[in-house]
Amino acid sequence: MTPEATLRTKIARLQQRVRWLVVQRWATLGLIAGLAAATVLAAVARLRWWTAAEDWLWAAALAGLLIGGALGLTRRISAAAVAWLADQRLGLKDRLSTGLEFSASPSPEPIVAALLANAAAHAQQVHPKQVFPWAPPREWRWLAVAAALFLAVLILPGLAVFQSPQARAEEAVIKEEGEKLQQLARNLECQAKESDANREIMRRIAQNLGRLGREQARGRLSKKQAMLSARQMLNELEEAQRTMGVEGARRTFADMAQELEGEAERVRTAGREQPARALEEMARALRSGDMAAAQRQLEENARALENSRNSAADLQRQADTLERMAGALRDSHMAPVGQQMARAAQELRQAERQAQALQQQAARADSAAQRQQLRQQAGQRLQQGAQRAARIARQAGGT
Repeated sequence: MTPEATLRTKIARLQQRVRWLVVQRWATLGLIAGLAAATVLAAVARLRWWTAAEDWLWAAALAGLLIGGALGLTRRISAAAVAWLADQRLGLKDRLSTGLEFSASPSPEPIVAALLANAAAHAQQVHPKQVFPWAPPREWRWLAVAAALFLAVLILPGLAVFQSPQARAEEAVIKEEGEKLQQLARNLECQAKESDANREIMRRIAQNLGRLGREQARGRLSKKQAMLSARQMLNELEEAQRTMGVEGARRTFADMAQELEGEAERVRTAGREQPARALEEMARALRSGDMAAAQRQLEENARALENSRNSAADLQRQADTLERMAGALRDSHMAPVGQQMARAAQELRQAERQAQALQQQAARADSAAQRQQLRQQAGQRLQQGAQRAARIARQAGGT
């Protein structure tokens, strides 16, 4: 290899080294700008001016990094400047820069050839990493400040210590209701797959409900926003139900509420106040479109089963209430919930029949010990039936 080629090759390697150091610096500057933009987006999301801004935080930081790196690649780095800087750092007395200048227009003069040979010999001893070692750019301190500010805006407002007890309780309720909306959306999606009529309408509504539920579960909506959005989604669902009432005999929330109110009146006339109140609560929730309240009533039914006295009469009343609710939800888009409630009622009825059969066997038993054993088995069967029914009821409630 000629001295000219040796010199140019070494300086090209030095240029490449400087290039990547420049790219690093500009990428750092870009990342600082990206984190600043992400901090603004995080503040906007935390103030609930635009909650979807939280989805773009990392995209903003990454975009800043990439744009900064791209700008670094476009910076002009001349070979002459790199050679001069290497001369200064290594104390080569301008050998590299002078040799580079003469290599551009070779001369037959012996002194020029000797100068090029001397520059090439020194160039062979040059190591780019030693001439231009890696070091954190000066901007890294600002990068640390930007990252700390971003994390503070992103994390600190969500910590319990910076929230009042009322705000924490409200956020917990909103997240819980968001999870229940997601469960309702899954039920609607399942029903949309099973039905050919208006499948696309139901799938769209289920997707919107699921999206709303995810937003609530992530704490991105205030209580007012969550209530308004949920009401809007449920109005859309009820409108679809009216449409399908013509085409597919679907019942609306108002239809279900009206039937439950009638059932509550009949139960109250029969002297059973507690089941009547449960039916009225469910009717009120459905009439107002408050699905969170409806879900809470289903959970209350499950708790009532868990706390039942394990008597045949008590389980019979619980089964009757569940069957009335299931009947009101038939032919609606809450039919899957009604089917689970009907299953819970069926479990109670079966436990009641088996316990009654055991009690009859106990009455015919020859010994007191045998009678006692059969009665214990009857009580255990009632308890098992109540527990199984409670699990099914909790599934209906989405928990």
